[in-house]
Amino acid sequence: MKNEHVRQHNEALPLLIERARKEERRIRYFEAFLGTLTPLSALALAFSVAHRAGVEGAHTLPLALLLVALVIFPSLVLAFRRRPSALALARTLDHHHLLDSVLANGIELKGNDPFSRLERARAEAAALGVDPREAFRLSRPRGLIFAPLFIAVALSITLWPRDGEAPFTSIDEALDESEPLLSSDSAAALKELLEARHAGRNDA
Repeated sequence: MKNEHVRQHNEALPLLIERARKEERRIRYFEAFLGTLTPLSALALAFSVAHRAGVEGAHTLPLALLLVALVIFPSLVLAFRRRPSALALARTLDHHHLLDSVLANGIELKGNDPFSRLERARAEAAALGVDPREAFRLSRPRGLIFAPLFIAVALSITLWPRDGEAPFTSIDEALDESEPLLSSDSAAALKELLEARHAGRNDA
């Protein structure tokens, strides 16, 4: 039992770094995904405008897929290349938990001298009380707020009938068509846009 306790104590730092790596990777890839939402929604808006203007053809879908790939692939590659080292993870944990480089010293000092052994023991002891989830938090990419707006405008352009086409019987019917794709805030924004366009059409 004592040997098992000693083994777990000696493995506390490697286990902590592994947990930190998984948490950091999860946050990193999710942030990369969020970073693609605004350009993808802008692409959707551009294609809805082009479709509204009558720009159609056999190359439209392949072009759309190519542009989507050009947006997503670089983000995933950059996220993959940003993998931090064990030392960088330890420094992040040290900084967040105010450990004064205790964990980083435990990673860096590999010698068998008394000072190195002491620092590694301090790092192992400190690692037992560290939760890596507290050190790695999701940050929202700049410009993400525009993604729902772009989608709402694209849907309003797509759903609004052209001259000579049968319009929706009501704004609520148009919203019913798009509601599964939108959040409540985006649906409200789309309703305002449709009502404004409907009012402008009646005034004309």
